[in-house]
Amino acid sequence: MRVLQLISTIGYYGAENAVFNLAQSLRDKGCHSTVATLTRSDRHSRELYEAAKQAGLPAVDLCCSGRFDYRALKKLLAFVSEHQIEVIHSHNYKSNTYAWIVARIKNLPLFATCHNWTRTDKMLRLYAAVDHFLLRGFDHVAAVSQQVAESLYQAGVHREKVSVVANGVDLRRFETMEIAANDHITIGTASRLVPGKGICDLVSVAPDLLREYPETQFLIAGEGPEKQNFEELVRKLGISRNVTFLGFQSDMKKFYGAIDIFVLPSHNEGLPMTILEAMAGGRTVVATRVGGIPQVVRESTGILYAPGKEQELKVALQRLLRDSKLRGLLAREGRQFIARNHSASMMADQYMQLYLNRIPYQSSVPARSIA
Repeated sequence: MRVLQLISTIGYYGAENAVFNLAQSLRDKGCHSTVATLTRSDRHSRELYEAAKQAGLPAVDLCCSGRFDYRALKKLLAFVSEHQIEVIHSHNYKSNTYAWIVARIKNLPLFATCHNWTRTDKMLRLYAAVDHFLLRGFDHVAAVSQQVAESLYQAGVHREKVSVVANGVDLRRFETMEIAANDHITIGTASRLVPGKGICDLVSVAPDLLREYPETQFLIAGEGPEKQNFEELVRKLGISRNVTFLGFQSDMKKFYGAIDIFVLPSHNEGLPMTILEAMAGGRTVVATRVGGIPQVVRESTGILYAPGKEQELKVALQRLLRDSKLRGLLAREGRQFIARNHSASMMADQYMQLYLNRIPYQSSVPARSIA
């Protein structure tokens, strides 16, 4: 089976990470999976393409101008024909549009994964509405959480076309993770630095925590248009000595190894890869009660709090800063939970079964390879 994993990308974030893990795990199971990236000419990002090539995965990078580029579409059509692609699997707004057109022209099975929708402005809300309309015509749509699935039902996608397939982590990456030997606790977060990710919430509770635990350090990984505003907030609060903005991190395993507590303060999420990876790496997790996060961060595996509730976040972090045994217990239980329920291998098995159930011809991948 030859599957094209298609995604529009402006960096290496959660969806890109999920695509990479899926392509690798499908290859391990005998499925030929190609990574195709649609990149903007003004923000050309080759991180996913380069990661795929380095891992030995077939990959193609298609540079696009504007919201829709007919030349990029022609190149994609040619690639699909030349490489005899049998299944198209897309992963976000723009890639869903290109995939829908190509699949209709080539009469190919069409799949999508919905990681989440961002609706922070009018244009993004319009994109989400168009995406919802297009997804009704896909053969099958995977949602990364039940909440995302409910959004698909409300958008008119038939229930029989929707499955919940949670993101998965390549557990092998974290078997040899080096843990920094610090004499202080380090709290970290990683996300795009945009509105809605709750970075201000975390920064705002830092002064109170530092009054009680003055040696605590905060590491913030990621890039985005709000970075300067967040840095200015840190300066105004007088905590620059304790807060470091790391920028984009190409080696997230090293980042997880440098922190003790991982915080995800987002106000809106699907099922973020950072949560799964932090838990797989044995980090203690504090996260908001949104999207699919409560599926993995439970009483025994981490601490949840209501999005935007800074007092709840502060109390959760104070509790962990005071109690090293609790930190250790939650970290161990979290790592075991991810190993049992959210491996990339398990994710790939579910997608393989979806492909086989929908392809109207004999696949080159034997059914017995499905766990």
